[in-house]
Amino acid sequence: MLDSPAVLRVGRRGAPAWLLVAALGACSSEVVTTEPSPPPSAPGVKPTARPERVRIIQVTPADGALHVAPLAKVVLLLNGQADPTSISASTVELYGPGSSGEPLAATVSYDAIARTITLTPKAPLGNRACVNLAPHRDGVHRITTQSLRAWNGVPIDDVTTSFTTVYNPWTSEMAYVGGSVLQSATYGWYHTSTQLPDGRTERLIHWGWGPDGVPHTPDDRLLDHDDYSYAGATTRYVHYIDAGPDKVWLTKDDVIGTYDEQSGSDGHYHEVLYKGPGPNGVWFDQDDETFIINDYLLEANGVRPTELRFLGAGADGVPFTADDVIWTYRRYAWSDGTARVFEYHDPGADKAWHTADDVVDQVRDLTLDSLGDVASWANKTAGPDGQWLTPDDTIALLYRCGPSSAGVDLGSQFDGPGPDGVWFTEDDHRRLYFRYTHAPSGALTDQSIYDAPGPDGQWLSGDDHLGDAFDYDASR
Repeated sequence: MLDSPAVLRVGRRGAPAWLLVAALGACSSEVVTTEPSPPPSAPGVKPTARPERVRIIQVTPADGALHVAPLAKVVLLLNGQADPTSISASTVELYGPGSSGEPLAATVSYDAIARTITLTPKAPLGNRACVNLAPHRDGVHRITTQSLRAWNGVPIDDVTTSFTTVYNPWTSEMAYVGGSVLQSATYGWYHTSTQLPDGRTERLIHWGWGPDGVPHTPDDRLLDHDDYSYAGATTRYVHYIDAGPDKVWLTKDDVIGTYDEQSGSDGHYHEVLYKGPGPNGVWFDQDDETFIINDYLLEANGVRPTELRFLGAGADGVPFTADDVIWTYRRYAWSDGTARVFEYHDPGADKAWHTADDVVDQVRDLTLDSLGDVASWANKTAGPDGQWLTPDDTIALLYRCGPSSAGVDLGSQFDGPGPDGVWFTEDDHRRLYFRYTHAPSGALTDQSIYDAPGPDGQWLSGDDHLGDAFDYDASR
């Protein structure tokens, strides 16, 4: 899990005004309003000077903030009173990426005493993308505000700010094979996730229908389950692998297999996978045994210039210290509309990482669209001369996003340049393609993978062969 950006703007009708913020959910917004404060001047006292125009003087999260918690609220502080009647579900709305008209679920409230407008998402903040290679670029959500007025009827001016959030897992997933759902008592799986009252996300993984042969019924077999909790900018994901001595799932003796923590601070996004409770046999303390450690260095706009992956926490057992054992690292070189990723797996003859003789294992070239999302990526090989970044470098695998239409995004994988021998042309040899369908709210409803062109021999036609598909719960 990485970060996804959001942009926030508020304003009045007739001006280009909107608010962008990362969030998940669907449905309409609710509005809660406290009783308004007394007028700016005491009764019977005439102001001696024209009162200052009401405006938004602070937005939380702050402009440019990174690693914002997935359950964060957006709070706008005013320097005076707003007209409560101008704050409603029709003037402050939350939209998801790709939304075509339905607002997502959030509560909008106005506190006249504190002079704040607060938007609270009803589900953890999230993202959407054709390809999740640059998650810091993905998942733009928006809040629209229009016709906001001060207590005296004067419009409130526009304010623009942006921040980046940590996103959470999906809600539910169903697997298909060959166009049909896996209807087997012993083979077939699906996931369901629920946001619990305490803010955690609980995901259940079912493997095999029960005796009735019908999914989503009480006799389905629960294979394992995951628990996602959020504390500030830290997300903890715990994977349970056994029901424990009582043989009953979702009880205190369920057995932990691994857990993962993601957090952000000081321009870094950290991720640590723990595989054991350590010598004391107790999970979630300092001696837990680490397995994989990821360190993503972020610039102010969320771009990743480097990414480090470690195999362990080193002799001191503490992640993100000098003795961590590097497994591999990636270096990102960004420029207008393109990016190049270098992946290193060998420190070279000097056995020291981050030196000139580090061995490049793979180069990946990315192109970005006008919104900064990934439009294509290409994995390359060094070519016959064995040297990188020379004319004989060749593409091993290409992924291109598009075409897209209302509610549907496609992404295709190509493994050859086609008869003309030139990549990025219409005859590139398609290996498979992904079809993502979204609800009007922008929430993902299904992901289908087509692996053959069907009887007519043509790709992207109605008879393409469905290899796998996943259904998602868009009710959030």
